[in-house]
Amino acid sequence: MSSPSSAGRDDSAPPPLKICPAFCDANADITFKSSDAVLFKIHSKYLAATSGGLQVPANFLTSPDEVIPLEEPSEILILLFQFIHPRTEVNNFRQPLVMNMKPDILFPLAEAAEKYQVFGAMNTCITRFYQLIKQYPLEILNHTYRHGYFDLANQVAIETISKPLDEIVRRLTHPGLLQRWVLYYDHWRKVAIAGITSCNEWHNPVECSIWPTIKTNYLAAVIKNSWDHNYVLDHEKPCVHSLAFGTTTCKRTHYVKTIQDQIALGIRNIPEFSDIVV
Repeated sequence: MSSPSSAGRDDSAPPPLKICPAFCDANADITFKSSDAVLFKIHSKYLAATSGGLQVPANFLTSPDEVIPLEEPSEILILLFQFIHPRTEVNNFRQPLVMNMKPDILFPLAEAAEKYQVFGAMNTCITRFYQLIKQYPLEILNHTYRHGYFDLANQVAIETISKPLDEIVRRLTHPGLLQRWVLYYDHWRKVAIAGITSCNEWHNPVECSIWPTIKTNYLAAVIKNSWDHNYVLDHEKPCVHSLAFGTTTCKRTHYVKTIQDQIALGIRNIPEFSDIVV
């Protein structure tokens, strides 16, 4: 038997809808609903001016009370709609600041901006991504490849080549992106292997006390996939044999420079990420 407190209550009923205080104008002619059941009342005239994907045809709505559901949660939509509705004096006439925005908010906001073509938010987020290349290269590569920002994709792809391969497979999720990345990575790998081949061609440990260490460190870095995209051979330490003869150089100095020049040439010949043919 139902308890008195539960009598007449439908436990399967959806939770009551809330209206976002920042977007609650009763005169607004369109109402959107977030995935967590928050309503946003928006003026269609602003949508037409600031978005290419949220415009609603005049004959689409059958009644003033009709609600258009969106897939994004309210914490994302409240930011997105601030790029659509004009800011007021209360907001100092400013749109949301993304500089200190956490990645779990920034990237969904950028994705929503692209999905609904909210022009101001698209540009703001992409501009911020240029500043975050080293911190979030995989997330940015996903986003830029998906939405065709090829200049940024070319810049950020270089920062991904030293990432663990299991992480690459797990996180490059957009269709076709992983296949393109593997082909791109193979170009860098071939440059690294060419460096190994050049190192193996020179055998002169008697005249250079530190060449074995340089070679070993380079080989270990390539094997562990821990080198950066410069492939720099460490040759700053002095050779004890050269110092014994009153000089600061030995044949190793010239040879390391030769190898480094070969590596640099190989890197210059690597195609841009966006030019990789799949």
